[in-house]
Amino acid sequence: MSFNPSKSAMIALGKFYLHRWDKHVLVDWAESMIAKGHASDSMHFLSAMRGDGREFQLDQFFEVCSDHNLVVYNVEELALEAYISDLRNRVIAGEIEPEAAFAQVRPLAYDEEIIMVSGLDELDQDLNLLDSAQPVFYNKDLTLDTREEVIRRFFREFTVDTEPSAKSSVSEDAHSTDTPPPFFDENMLKQIELAAIVFVSLIFIVWILLFLLTVIGGFTTI
Repeated sequence: MSFNPSKSAMIALGKFYLHRWDKHVLVDWAESMIAKGHASDSMHFLSAMRGDGREFQLDQFFEVCSDHNLVVYNVEELALEAYISDLRNRVIAGEIEPEAAFAQVRPLAYDEEIIMVSGLDELDQDLNLLDSAQPVFYNKDLTLDTREEVIRRFFREFTVDTEPSAKSSVSEDAHSTDTPPPFFDENMLKQIELAAIVFVSLIFIVWILLFLLTVIGGFTTI
């Protein structure tokens, strides 16, 4: 398959967003592009930015993409999906060890607000249990001997949800729709409160009238 510079840039952007601790993702990408013959002043400038902050590198990266007419979308979800899909293809093709590829996507198991990968959290938990010599919970066939094959199966089968928070809010709305309304609404409570005030007032008036009748009756008997 021929090399696609735009796809390569999108994959590098996804790795940049996922590996926030790695300050050299885009610099390494620029160096690899130069090695492939895609050199320019802006590309050389990016390749020399190891001491610069991530934001400065990102700005220069987009300048490089503009200079080289690369089609790159600055959408974090799309970039992440491009990166993990590339890892999937490399695992299936045998270009990268499954365990090494899983280590690359593992941070997504702890941050699912932007993108959710099916089975990732479950496999991450099971691998932690396996490393602690505890029984696994989700992947029942996971053992020390089958570890590599189970991870390879994960890469073959996972799906990507790029709108987990949106789906979560939809389910919350559905949950609120299923919840029955309160027995007393606000207007009914106000009516009950008013009726109670009227009732107490009537009792007080009756008591006053009875008191007056008692007093007047006492005077008439004297």
